[in-house]
Amino acid sequence: MLRDLGKEELKASIQTTEDNIGLAYIHAEECAKPQNQLHDEELQHEDDEVRDPEYVFQQRKPGEKVDDNDVLGIGSPGIIFDNALSAPEKWAEAQNKVMREHDEKQKENKEKKENA
Repeated sequence: MLRDLGKEELKASIQTTEDNIGLAYIHAEECAKPQNQLHDEELQHEDDEVRDPEYVFQQRKPGEKVDDNDVLGIGSPGIIFDNALSAPEKWAEAQNKVMREHDEKQKENKEKKENA
């Protein structure tokens, strides 16, 4: 025996269909990716899950501009004159800049988590 669907059942059926269509588009995008891109995304996801967000040396994001001579965010190797002993003002200024950038990133990450 068949029966007519009520308004609520029709709305639920339409919503489920729309959700499935959205998932189908996402699935098609994922299936179109090459294997190496999937592998890179999996590694990045794992790193994002494990790495402490307060750890200073974060991996660079795609497209992030960083000086090629910079090593671990502490400057170019071989620079001996502008260090904490010979030029403490410059060193302190550079350290303050690094800490401000770090704090800004932390604030952005916190806001993203709160908005998610």
